Amino acid sequence: MAQQPAEDPAPRWIKYYRYVTPAEAYAVETTNIIMTFGNTGRTWYTPDRYSTRAEARSYLALPAVPSHRVGPYPEDELPNWAVPLGRVKPNFGQPGGGWEAATDEVTYVFGVLPLA
Repeated sequence: MAQQPAEDPAPRWIKYYRYVTPAEAYAVETTNIIMTFGNTGRTWYTPDRYSTRAEARSYLALPAVPSHRVGPYPEDELPNWAVPLGRVKPNFGQPGGGWEAATDEVTYVFGVLPLA
């Protein structure tokens, strides 16, 4: 079976993740709710599953090193996207290149996993 081109994220749309800092991980663990922590008013998710903090920070161009991964969540269990799935642009000295989408709504979640 031929591999999908890198520009086509469709095979990964089934599940989404969020990579978070210790403060957000604590908030999610204690409330089971993801609310916006950034100054954009949006909460970003990715269909990309990263195993390490460095990978997540690099591909998602995060301002800080994430400590935890939240998810996976099927797309149909997440709020509607305010920003559709697209490539992450370089930012915060990181190259980007991963995929992300954003919602303006609160998300109810099931668990948080520490990253290596």
